[in-house]
This record gives sequence, structure tokens and C-alpha cells, in this order.
Amino acid sequence: MGALKYILIVLGIIVIGVLGTAGYFYNSLSKTVDAQLHIESGYVQVNGNSVTGNVKLRQGDVVETSNGLATIILHESVLISLNENTKTTLEDLLLKHPKISQETGKSWNKFTRLSGVEGYSIKDSESVASVRSTAFQFSNGKLIGFEGEVDYNIADTDFVVEERKVVEIVDGIPVKRDITAEELAEVKQSLERQERELKYLRELEVKKYTFIINKFTTEETVMETLEQADSGEKDIEELRKLVPVKIKSTQKVVDLTNKIKETKQQIESL
Repeated sequence: MGALKYILIVLGIIVIGVLGTAGYFYNSLSKTVDAQLHIESGYVQVNGNSVTGNVKLRQGDVVETSNGLATIILHESVLISLNENTKTTLEDLLLKHPKISQETGKSWNKFTRLSGVEGYSIKDSESVASVRSTAFQFSNGKLIGFEGEVDYNIADTDFVVEERKVVEIVDGIPVKRDITAEELAEVKQSLERQERELKYLRELEVKKYTFIINKFTTEETVMETLEQADSGEKDIEELRKLVPVKIKSTQKVVDLTNKIKETKQQIESL
């Protein structure tokens, strides 16, 4: 009887271990959130209701910043950082090509091309911008290109807006010109904000698999390693050594860290 009890205990431990491991890998699938809003500061509304912190969004939702700042995150791949007094609507959350309508205000758009998104479009009453991998500022009747190329249609005229080029309406006519020093200073501020939001997105990803991390190291150690990787003190590949289990989240964190490093370099170049 004692032997039978021992065998049952051993079998129980094995079953728990198998279920636990399955749980680890279920958590490691790193489910992507279709749309979420990170409220950075001030008064922000979704569909007329005041919101704070982080909230999930759905297709058709309307976001208004009033005196606040907030960033819409689509499929953990597109960052749309809204300035004050900006109103946007989530027109289409299709994974391959989400679409946003911006009724008023100004936004900084960063398309990372992570998580399966292939393209992104944002429009207002006069224009529409479509991209496949880039960063740009979008406001009523004006687009500032900074990274990559943007296909931009304004006043029924098509433009390809390259890096450090601007297209805007002047005396009723759309024109393309070089970026000014004042606009570059504004871009630098947007990039600094972009860096913070990429770090925020990375932190969300790390927290998805804290349970697994704690089996090998600590969340604090991982975050410290990531900060050192951001500054170039350590190779981001060292993260893989901290979490030897092969999981999807690890690669996403590595990719986001590389985007953060790229953003830092862009800031330093201005």
C-alpha cells in the first residue's frame, strides 16, 4: 500500500510538471492586443468617457486628448502619439493594414512593422497617408516625413514624402519642401516621446511572461539588462541567456530593444 501511495505521488508530480510546462508555453504565446491606449498625462476621453492608465480599444472607438497626451498602440506594432486637442477614430483594425481617421489635432506616427502588420493608413478631411515602415508627423493639411517614405494624397495630388521632407497646403496649393530647423526640433521631441512609448510597450511584453522569467532569473534583472542594452553597454542577445526557454516573447523584446536603440541614434543625430 505504501509503494502504491508513493507511485501515485510521483505520478502526481509528473502530471503537475507537465501541466505547468504547458502553462508556461501557453503564456509564452505572447498574445497581441489589437488596440490599446496608453494615457501619458492630462485629461483623455474614449467615447466621451474619461480614462487613465491603459485601456483596451475597439474598432469605431473615438479618442480625444483635450489637454492630455496619449498613445494609441495598434497590434503592438503601430504607435500613434496624440498631441493635446487631438481627436481620432479607429476606422479599421485589420491586422495587415489598420486605418485611423484624425479629425483634429496632431500626431506622431511610428510604424515598427512588428507583429504581422504590413501597412498602415491615417487620414483627415483633406488627405490620407499610407506607409509600410516609417515615422512621420501628421496634422490637418501637413505631413512631415522623417523615416522611410510616405505615400501622401492631399487635395487630389499624390506625393512620395521622403526623409526630412514636408508637404503642406500653401495658398490653397499642395507643395513639397525641405524640413526647417524648427520642425526638426519638434521631431526630436516626438522621437524622445517615441523612445518612452517603445520602452513602455517592451515593459508590457516582459510582464506577459514574468512567471516564466522568475524560474530562471528576476524581472528586475531582465529590465536592468535591457536598459544596459539600450545604452550599448550589453548585447541584447544576453537576454536569451537569462531566459533559456525558447519563447515568442523573447524575440519581441529583442526586436523592440533594437527599435529603441535605433530611436536613440536618431535623437543623437539631430
